[in-house]
Amino acid sequence: MQRNLNQLRELQKERKADRCRRMEEAKLLAQQSLASGAAFNPIENGFEFSNAEINRAIDKDNRLNEAQNQAANRTAIARAA
Repeated sequence: MQRNLNQLRELQKERKADRCRRMEEAKLLAQQSLASGAAFNPIENGFEFSNAEINRAIDKDNRLNEAQNQAANRTAIARAA
């Protein structure tokens, strides 16, 4: 039973990593399409994600990057003071 449980956990870990990799690819292609003014259809590009899901992930990345930049700026200002 323990071997089966370990095998299940490993499969779940691999699926999660694959999903993350595919989402990164989908975000990059969606952003490229947006920059070129073309429509992006995730299904036509082999993704199981919706545009809304991809856009939420892009928005989250942008907000995280902004927060990290602000934190870095606060740290730099504090060190300079």
